[in-house]
Amino acid sequence: MQLGVVPVVLPRTDAQFLARIEADARAYGGEAWLADVRDEAHAWALEHEEPTRRSAYLSLMWQLVDARRAELVGQVVPTPDGRFRTVTPARCSAEHSWDVPGAWVASWMGCRGRGPNGQRDHRGHHRWLCLVPNTDGSECRREVIYPEPTEDCSFVGIG
Repeated sequence: MQLGVVPVVLPRTDAQFLARIEADARAYGGEAWLADVRDEAHAWALEHEEPTRRSAYLSLMWQLVDARRAELVGQVVPTPDGRFRTVTPARCSAEHSWDVPGAWVASWMGCRGRGPNGQRDHRGHHRWLCLVPNTDGSECRREVIYPEPTEDCSFVGIG
């Protein structure tokens, strides 16, 4: 990527957006959960006037799936094709989307931290670094770390 060049990301069509939401819903809860999300979004959308019904439906589905994704960040989930993947954050704190190809770097940070009971409650943290260009062309460089470090965390590693 050339410095100072901000890539143009075209907005998704409603059909593309719905397909992505439904794929994520399947990944985070399976067909049964997707059916529940569709039912809830449909019932809520019916409360709106016809011109805004479709956007209300998409909006609520997105919110439900996004909330579920936030609960699962850092966990390994099965994919519809039988493989597994780690759930990534949807966006960084600057609201840059994870969907931008090649704009994030994922890594692992070892940790010797202890939980409130004195036991090791985790072995490390997933770390995602956002490299999406800001409007001025500089890289964002905001991090998303899961689980969130506490005062008891003690990072280990080379360097």
